[in-house]
This record gives sequence, structure tokens and C-alpha cells, in this order.
Amino acid sequence: MNYMKTYYAYLSPRFVGIGVADRDFLMQQEVWWDFPEPGMYTSYMKSIEDPRFPPLRNKVRATCHIMALVCKPDKDA
Repeated sequence: MNYMKTYYAYLSPRFVGIGVADRDFLMQQEVWWDFPEPGMYTSYMKSIEDPRFPPLRNKVRATCHIMALVCKPDKDA
């Protein structure tokens, strides 16, 4: 299993008269290789807090309670 912290920042689309704030995420990610089958991998992510990465003044700190991806690598057609 591998573990990492990931920071994502998203710029919101700009519409005239509609103010939508930019967002960011600070997430913990764990990856299990060859699960659930050999050659596949599963990634589990959730939001975390870390005092080294405080929320930025011009972004809304978004929250992801749970996100899981099950991936099977393949070749492009």
C-alpha cells in the first residue's frame, strides 16, 4: 500500500453577474496495487486537515468525505 497527501485547486468558470468561488481540496490517498485483481489497483481518498497547508484566503476549502476508484489499466484504441 502507498500513502500520499495531495492538494487540488480548481478555478471556477467566470459568468457575468454570478460569483462562484474557486475551490481547493487537501486529501489523503491510499493505493492498493493488484486489488481487487492482479493488474488492477484501488485508490481511496478523503479530505484531511494539515496545519502546514492552511485554507487560502481566495479559495473555499472543499470537503470530500470518501472517494474510491477501482482502476484497470488498458491500452488506448
